[in-house]
Amino acid sequence: MTEFLTVLAFTYLCNSTAELRQVSFDEARDCTLAYEQVKRHFHPAFGVSPVGTRHRQEQNIAAYLAFKQWEKENAEFVAGMKAEATRQAQDAMLSNG
Repeated sequence: MTEFLTVLAFTYLCNSTAELRQVSFDEARDCTLAYEQVKRHFHPAFGVSPVGTRHRQEQNIAAYLAFKQWEKENAEFVAGMKAEATRQAQDAMLSNG
């Protein structure tokens, strides 16, 4: 679970950063890989089907819905993680600006 929470924290940081500025190609790639890890956590078969297929779409939807349900069930914890990600993104902007 610890690895999952580390990856999840990174995805929230990705979201917060993207709200403040355009992310670089490398950042976007890293964020996409992290989002896929989160999906895989909630749907272990995620990524088995080829991109663009109906089955892959179904996997995406199932993983997303399971993730959103988990966020809802852990709303207070998630709110804290998102608040921390926002703080980190804002701090990074200040130190780079």
